[in-house]
Formats: sequence, structure tokens, C-alpha cells
Amino acid sequence: MKRFIFLLAVMLVCFASYAQSNIDGTWFLDKSEKQTVSEGTVDGQTDMKASVQYVFDRDRYTATLKAIVTMDVSSREDDTKANIYVEVTASMSGALSRSGDVITLTPEPKKKPSVDIDAKVDGVPGGSMIKNMIVSPLKKELTSELKKKESYTIVSVTESSLTLRDIPSKKEQAKGELPETVTFTRR
Repeated sequence: MKRFIFLLAVMLVCFASYAQSNIDGTWFLDKSEKQTVSEGTVDGQTDMKASVQYVFDRDRYTATLKAIVTMDVSSREDDTKANIYVEVTASMSGALSRSGDVITLTPEPKKKPSVDIDAKVDGVPGGSMIKNMIVSPLKKELTSELKKKESYTIVSVTESSLTLRDIPSKKEQAKGELPETVTFTRR
């Protein structure tokens, strides 16, 4: 009987550790930030809302990003006001590999990331030119970033949360970039 209870206990521990280490599923990260700036005769406020969704399914992943940035700028000298609105939606998928506590996301080599950027600039002469100056470089940079292989250390995983710490590339390490830790939730 003791042997049976011991065997049952070992099976429960193994099952619990398997359940804890399973990252398959849909994970979300929502961030919101406000910033107020007052410099010289100009006052401004920036609101940023971003959400990231990862879907991990055995050896595949899909990443979806949505960000909305609004900037309101006003001059105290002549009551001039400008509004800038930028909405970014992007997604990418690829291969997911795991070695111990390290996961690596490798984008599809022949597939271009989906990146859509909408921008509106009001209250500024030449607003359409400023819009083009925002959209083209941002789209190019985001497309380039989404094509990069990323590696993360799994700090912790439970039924409802997943904490990852990115592993900077050698190039990023040479620039002095430090690892960032983020926590995703499962809804």
C-alpha cells in the first residue's frame, strides 16, 4: 500500500510540473502610458496604448501587435494646436522551439510580416508630408524587427501567467542593451 501511495504521489508531482511548464495557448500583454511635456512655449501630451498577443501551439507561434499613439501639442504663444494620431497593427508567425527554459521564435523565412499603419496629422501646415515622414520609416523599422529571430528565458509559467525575459543578441549586448522581463496573461 505504501508503494502505491508513493507511486501516486510521484505521478501527481510529474503531472503538476508538466502542467506548469506548458506554454501552449494564447497570451496577452496590455500596456498604457501617458506622458506630459512642457518645454519652452510648447505643451504636449502623449497617450500610448499597446497590446501584444502570442499564440503558442506546440512548434508554431503567431504574434500580433496593436498600438495607438495620440499626441496633442499646443503653443502658449499663439494658441496653435496640433494633433497626431498613429495606429499600428502588425502580425507575424513562424517556428517555435524550446530547449529547457529557453524558447526561440523564428519567423517564416519567406513570409513578409503584415504591417498596417494609419496616421492623421491635424493642425499643422503640411500635415500630409509629416504623415508620410512618420508612416514610411515606422513601417520599414517594424517590418525589419518582426523578421528577427527572438529568444526568451521562461522565468515562470502558471495556468494564468507567463513571464519571459528576452535574451539580447550579441549585437544588442555590444550596444549595452539589458534584458527586459514582461508578464503575459491568459484570458
